[in-house]
Amino acid sequence: MIQLNDLKNASIEGLETLYCEHTASPSPKGCFQGIFLQRLDKPGNRRPLYYGSKSFEFLPFGIDFNSCKWYFFHPLMRIAKFRTQCEASRWRDSEVIKLHYDVSHLPSVIKRVLYDEIKPISHDLCLGLGGFNLEKDEGDQFYFALIRR
Repeated sequence: MIQLNDLKNASIEGLETLYCEHTASPSPKGCFQGIFLQRLDKPGNRRPLYYGSKSFEFLPFGIDFNSCKWYFFHPLMRIAKFRTQCEASRWRDSEVIKLHYDVSHLPSVIKRVLYDEIKPISHDLCLGLGGFNLEKDEGDQFYFALIRR
């Protein structure tokens, strides 16, 4: 069974393989702490909105699937409401749980820019692909893990 340390120690190629191999299951329930894993761009080859996703490397974050909201620092600081839907990934050849922000109370311009996908690995662990509402190699910014709190 895949553990958090397996994700932390995986190369980008390893994360890509895991992301595409696992079958999407129903949306997780409960509160999960986020762990930044790997950026997809390389120095000198910055993707659009690169700095918009940079904060995930430094700030504590997570997702509360019960309230369908992201949080920073602590679960009580929830923002960015979303709805989930199991669909084909925008960025990979795989079925994922997409997070749609159209139900959020964030400003419209921000709601249109946000886009994330989640791949449950187990009951307590998910692999996520975070980014923006753009095509592959532009919108997909970084891999992250979600571990149950």
